[in-house]
Amino acid sequence: MYVLIKPRPQISTIVVFTLTVFFYLTRPSSESEATLEFSQVYGNESFFGISLKSQGLRTNLSESVEEISTQYQSWIAYQKNEMPEERQKEWIALCRTSPLETRSPFCPFFIRESKNRLKTLGVTLPPRREAANLLHTQNDALKAWKSNHWELLAGRSESEIQPILKAVGSAPSALKSADLILKKGQCISSSLLFGLGLKLESAFPKAEYRTHTEALYQMALNCGQDYASAAAGYRLGLFKIWEGQYEQAEQILSHVPDLPIASDFRMRIGYWRYFCADKNKNELAKAQLRAWVTREYPLSLHSLLVHSNQLESDLQWRDAVDPEVRFRPDSHPELSWTTAAIEYLLLKHDLAGARYLLVLNQELALKQTPQFRLYWAILFKRAGVASESFRFMASAFRENPKLIARSTLEILYPRHFLELVPADQSHLDRFFILSIIRQESAFDPNALSPAQAMGLMQLQLPTARTFERKVTREQLFEPTTNIRIGKKYINRLLENEKGAVELALAAYNAGPGRIRQWKSRYAIALHLLLIDLLPARETREYVSSILRNYFWYLKLYSKDPPSRSIASQFEPFLRSMIPNP
Repeated sequence: MYVLIKPRPQISTIVVFTLTVFFYLTRPSSESEATLEFSQVYGNESFFGISLKSQGLRTNLSESVEEISTQYQSWIAYQKNEMPEERQKEWIALCRTSPLETRSPFCPFFIRESKNRLKTLGVTLPPRREAANLLHTQNDALKAWKSNHWELLAGRSESEIQPILKAVGSAPSALKSADLILKKGQCISSSLLFGLGLKLESAFPKAEYRTHTEALYQMALNCGQDYASAAAGYRLGLFKIWEGQYEQAEQILSHVPDLPIASDFRMRIGYWRYFCADKNKNELAKAQLRAWVTREYPLSLHSLLVHSNQLESDLQWRDAVDPEVRFRPDSHPELSWTTAAIEYLLLKHDLAGARYLLVLNQELALKQTPQFRLYWAILFKRAGVASESFRFMASAFRENPKLIARSTLEILYPRHFLELVPADQSHLDRFFILSIIRQESAFDPNALSPAQAMGLMQLQLPTARTFERKVTREQLFEPTTNIRIGKKYINRLLENEKGAVELALAAYNAGPGRIRQWKSRYAIALHLLLIDLLPARETREYVSSILRNYFWYLKLYSKDPPSRSIASQFEPFLRSMIPNP
């Protein structure tokens, strides 16, 4: 039960509130939950769980605007330092020591702010020791490495073995270390084996380096059940496809551990196993893997690729009904109250506060029902965090493809700023530019990256000035200017890459210099394989995401008949990635 702290004379209010929460926590599960269709909620910003009663809708939600408002006012008083010190200490103690399920949903704000007040209030906390512990384990790992006690390195994490990889140095030094490890044949940290392999890849295409890399990756796959072993197995399997050894590639990829922490490989492994089954003429495996990729990743580029000969066929979303939205989770009462607090903050136009609670609780929310995730996607959008809204929609679709409908796809692929994208007759049509903007900035014209990339298409000032010499930093945050220069830049990259859209996109994300380096390192004719082998996860995801975006924008909004638009605009990209048999 939540304990609402108020001045002591109002203790009766505490009892009433506590009883209210107790009723919520123990109400019969048979009561029906209030729901609305997605388009109703998405299209009307006045629809929130805590305001449904005012809309005349039947609901059993126990949270009320009044209860949330009382807690919010306590937070405001604390924030403005208008709360007596004893009351401040009580709030801090409650929020720091009470179980999660009994805390006020505004406790994260008190905890965040209290860090600056603890000394003033005379409150001390035990020191944090995580950093010291990590340094200690790193030193231990480095000592074990230098003394050749490699058996002590088994199970070491990526963060623990970083000093070793730094000490190894260049690719030639890494080759000597790899040679000693392989000769000894003893299982050590899969993170270390994988890290050494990546260092050796920098010297590709030299045959000796590639041979040692494959051996290290095989050892990592055999010796571990963690992210590094999964990453090593993934890359080893793709190396075998590169070599045309499809049966061996399938055997390796089928043994890569399916781990939540390595989910970025999961979809690609499914696709490349399908690819190997096609090469091996295994029709049963092809059908099974096609069904798996389509079911698990229904909107992805790789799912489209397993149906590359059927792109003109209608997809299920055309006939899908508008799905329902659930305003509260089936479990975790604390998340129900947090959701109510987010709703209240949005009603108060406190977008920063709403964003803080949304981001803080997003991992727990992602574990709830897909219908509840649809609602959180709407909340993220209203709070101005489009990227997380997209993430929640995609996760809901992945678990329940029946939620894919035009109404839900339109929030996933919005048409913001489309009117500012000039129409022309080139393959860089308006929806392609929109696909880049969606991935680069999630339609935030004020987006600024750590690398100082600015605006909708995330342009750095030196890059922009190669096209318009006098453009200013401020002008790059203007949507019209940013789009105009961004379009010039992607056109230049397309010319450099001789029309290979996927390579131009990779260069847009990682820089032309790195793409030249990677193309030299991985001399692969099959462009999709090259993209999926890039060492930078961000670039792999970037390219496939934009091509996926473009397909769905065309499907949803193209004025041409779907068959004409897809065949004329999307399939050339696929043909450039997958050579004709």
